Amino acid sequence: MLPWSVDLPTVLVHSFVLYDDRLVLVEAINAELAIRSSDDVALYARPFEAFWDVAFQGEQASALIARVALDLPT
Repeated sequence: MLPWSVDLPTVLVHSFVLYDDRLVLVEAINAELAIRSSDDVALYARPFEAFWDVAFQGEQASALIARVALDLPT
């Protein structure tokens, strides 16, 4: 979970899903691209790891979700 309070390590121009070191799905406006080249997959692994390093995980993420839930209308 990436909270609003962290400085993002980079800016992405499109979303993607990194499945493993063999597949990235890139979501574009009109298509979805399946990237399987190991060199190209590595291009997505680097920003993924940078975001992972600043993301809230485990108890920290749970606490943030609980605080946000308190702000939701009932």
